[in-house]
Amino acid sequence: NIVITSTSQNDFERNKDNQTLILTAPSGWVFNVGAGTLTAGGTHITKNSMTVTASTITADYSRSNDNSSDASLTISGVQVRATNGANLPSSGSIFRTGGTGMINGITLNSTNFGSLSQVAGNLSALTVTPANSTITADSTATFTAMGADQFGNSLGDVTGSTIFTISSGANGSFTLATYHPHTVGTWTVTGTKGLIIGTTGLTVTPGAISASQSTLTWNNPGVITTDGGTATFTVTAKDQYGNIIPNATVILASTGTNNSYDPLIVLTNSLGQAIVRLQSTKSETKTISVTIGGVLITQTVSVPFTSGAAHTGVIVADTITPEASLAGTTVNLTITVTDVGGNLVADNTPVALQTNFGVIGGSGNTINGIVINAGAVSDVSDLALLLGAANDFTIDAATTDNT
Repeated sequence: NIVITSTSQNDFERNKDNQTLILTAPSGWVFNVGAGTLTAGGTHITKNSMTVTASTITADYSRSNDNSSDASLTISGVQVRATNGANLPSSGSIFRTGGTGMINGITLNSTNFGSLSQVAGNLSALTVTPANSTITADSTATFTAMGADQFGNSLGDVTGSTIFTISSGANGSFTLATYHPHTVGTWTVTGTKGLIIGTTGLTVTPGAISASQSTLTWNNPGVITTDGGTATFTVTAKDQYGNIIPNATVILASTGTNNSYDPLIVLTNSLGQAIVRLQSTKSETKTISVTIGGVLITQTVSVPFTSGAAHTGVIVADTITPEASLAGTTVNLTITVTDVGGNLVADNTPVALQTNFGVIGGSGNTINGIVINAGAVSDVSDLALLLGAANDFTIDAATTDNT
């Protein structure tokens, strides 16, 4: 309320009818047109009317000629607002700017009838920052929520009273305003304060290579031979949460010797995978390992490489046998059979002996109906080894070096 009270008989000029008092709203403010009431106090002053426009309040009153000091005017119910809620005036005052009434103690354009200030309104919007940031699955992201009213006037930092959530499927968690990621992808972070929400984007990329989560798979387990057999592996790069990692450098390694890799170095594809092949000319069980992005993964695979098909045969007589022309002489022969890589062939590989009179294809000492005696073979050079030609003679498992 605006109250003007006299303390002496002449504060309101006496014997004056229809005097006016005009008050003006400060720049950037307006009155609510028609709102407000004028009342008079005491027996020697009367109120006539009051008019409220957007910019002024005009009070009309009359003062009798009585010498009493009992007089007052009260302006109540006046409403005022800023002309632009988005542009808060720093301050403003209601001053008397005109009127015919003479009132002691009131100076034109100087006496303050009310100081006005404006603050931001109720929360109407939340802005969540940072906007559209990117982090790895191994790191964290901390968000801030700033409040504003309907005109965008700042209500300051409201992070402490904002609840943060993230899209379903992201599988991470919030500790207050800090997000701990899990699954890669682009997600929506939502801040909620009461009924007001604000959102921003967050992209999570894979973390560092995990030795325990990354995998090495043998695609074609079984018999891998040394004469061109190929073991094929799929390597999958993953971070600690199992997110696949594209464009990671993969290098396969193996124990043993005579190994070749195809390719020697390869990058994982968009699925985080790389295909690597291994060949070897050395018959042995090999332990396969893989390094991804410089990290040796935990998993290994054992792959047995076995000798290939018979390729080379060697016959050695344990004595020089001019005596072989004597009937009944026994000549011991050592037969060694290897594959193309020089590995001894597997047990029970079929072989046959070629003599100067045919292939040994019978049993005992009978060959094609001919009785063999020592004189039938004049020299070991008359023997040849046919590999895989017959099943009458085989490499015996009891011969531990496969000769």
